[in-house]
Amino acid sequence: MAALGSNSELIAVESLWLEKCRAAGWLSNQEFCRFRNNLQGYLSIRGRVVYVAVVKPQIDLAAYKCKHCRSLNEIGQLGQFLLAPKDCGNCGKGGPFELCLDKSQYSQTQTLTLQIDADPPETPKLLRIRLIANMVNTIQTGDHIVITGSLCAVVPDYVAYGKQVTFELELTAHTIEVLSSKKQAKEPPAGEAA
Repeated sequence: MAALGSNSELIAVESLWLEKCRAAGWLSNQEFCRFRNNLQGYLSIRGRVVYVAVVKPQIDLAAYKCKHCRSLNEIGQLGQFLLAPKDCGNCGKGGPFELCLDKSQYSQTQTLTLQIDADPPETPKLLRIRLIANMVNTIQTGDHIVITGSLCAVVPDYVAYGKQVTFELELTAHTIEVLSSKKQAKEPPAGEAA
């Protein structure tokens, strides 16, 4: 999936996506207003974790070797797809470049799906959450959490076909508070033998 280019393009797409969600009944008017007012800002959501994906490595700084002069070019990575250098910093040629995985810098990332708490209870609504670095492997399926982060729309992008017309909301986590954990529920009360 690829994030959209400019902030104005992103906000326009997110607003359109949210409007379609409201029209389809996926979001109540109150939820629609809350989400719309928090695009590109912080949002705090309470819910139960229904799915936790495996931890994956993510390239933060990609190292590319110029095939002309063999020098190393490092490019910071943002978004969902690898960015390659346009020109070599040493010889000035526009490639070709070879990705050097062993010289690149990595962090860990993990996605989970949160079933948002609703008051009063209604049809469950799901939101994809992205965890980075020290938050990875801290949450289990079944945990009840409050998560704070930045909300954005993500556009699925398939190279052979282009960008899709549907979008997904994703919250990049900044803080997580575990209200109740599956781990805590399994521990016997103090004083009892296991």
